[in-house]
Amino acid sequence: MSKLDNNGSLLIEVLIAISIFSIMAITLSSAVLASIHSVKFGGRQTQAAALATEGIEAVKAIVAVNWNDIYNKSKGVSYKAEVVSGSWTLSNTPQTESITLNSSMVCNREIFINDIEREGERGTGIIKTTGTRYDDPSTQKITVRVSCTGLNPISKSEYFSRYKNEVTNQSNWSSPPSPTTWLANTTNNTKYDSAANINAGAAEIKLQSF
Repeated sequence: MSKLDNNGSLLIEVLIAISIFSIMAITLSSAVLASIHSVKFGGRQTQAAALATEGIEAVKAIVAVNWNDIYNKSKGVSYKAEVVSGSWTLSNTPQTESITLNSSMVCNREIFINDIEREGERGTGIIKTTGTRYDDPSTQKITVRVSCTGLNPISKSEYFSRYKNEVTNQSNWSSPPSPTTWLANTTNNTKYDSAANINAGAAEIKLQSF
């Protein structure tokens, strides 16, 4: 084989090596870019999920203070959670909250309130959406939806029930009122609610036995 043939073979081998390296480099670059995009996308998803969770926690704080702040709102429309005087509250009128993250990702957070209906009257039985059902005034369904640029919307829902929001403090019984201030039961005498079956003494109230 002549020297010219050797040089030609060497050139072909170099070109093949360069081609293989280029293919590997392109593949590796694509994998790295895909990984970076995946991490970035995952981070945005996490931020959006955190906004939804924050919305649920905001409503939980509102319910603990004033149940009517959610119960008296219009149903099926979006409200905005906001901090007023250090406490969470819902906007007085339907609103959508716009939040900008990382100076580029814009998210809209919406809080929806819906009534709950059950199979039994006065809040008894399982939750139903079809057939015969009755309104449960002590339960509300809260759904927080977060929509961000370039992401699929994220929704979180939770049921909230009403409970007594204030603790009753012990009153001063050192000078109790007369037992006659108790409302008498005119139907029967078994509920201990008349002057005849309640003794109010200093610092105590006793139910008489029969």
